[in-house]
Amino acid sequence: MAVHPLEELIAQLKQAHGQGLISIILYGSHGRGVTWQDNPGMIPHNHRSNRDILIVLDHVDPHELKRSRAIVEKWREAGNPLPLYIGQDEISLSAEVFPAEFIDLCRARRVLAGRDPFEGFRVPKRNLKHQLEYELESKLIRLRTLYLSSSAGPAAMARLMRDSLIAFSGLFRHVIGLLGHEIPSEKRQSITDLATLLNLDRPLFDRILSHHEGASALSEAEADRLFSAYLMEIRKVIEAVRDSQLQAA
Repeated sequence: MAVHPLEELIAQLKQAHGQGLISIILYGSHGRGVTWQDNPGMIPHNHRSNRDILIVLDHVDPHELKRSRAIVEKWREAGNPLPLYIGQDEISLSAEVFPAEFIDLCRARRVLAGRDPFEGFRVPKRNLKHQLEYELESKLIRLRTLYLSSSAGPAAMARLMRDSLIAFSGLFRHVIGLLGHEIPSEKRQSITDLATLLNLDRPLFDRILSHHEGASALSEAEADRLFSAYLMEIRKVIEAVRDSQLQAA
């Protein structure tokens, strides 16, 4: 019987790291038990895989990383994202710096091997507001830059808006949490919920997400108007984060 690639990866990592391996964790949409196939309206055009793996070691150094280099390269060549490595002593500090990612990890994960280092772990949220401001602003600046190369054609602009909104939706989940509301599990739901919460233009978001290859083409003027309105809605989200109050945790 053929061995599943994930089972093969687990077995090889166990052998490579031995007693230094603390855990192998599946996170992201597969960790929540949801895949892009369950939500086809949210598949970005360049999507390959969302089998995200976190490898927790007793400690991480070049020697330990070299042990699994060939294993990880084979996994990457199969179309999977590179696993993330972290030392168990780095978890608390990393959670301070990347609270949004660790909130997601603690909410939805599957331990594939070893023990669960996040059992009972509380993510400090005092830096969440700063992280969200930084990442939202960074994505907005990049969106404007990409517009320069996409504005030559309405179809390219429509793809840019759709893919960027999917990327923004991962942050929208945490904006909702920052504002004191339950974090939705799905990205599409986060767009809907945040639009309701901040009185954003939900039909505009729906129109952006409904674009797909073969859809009726936008005129250049329509694409420009849609893009301008889209930027204004993203700016509203950033201002809501900036104006929010979060008690240090």
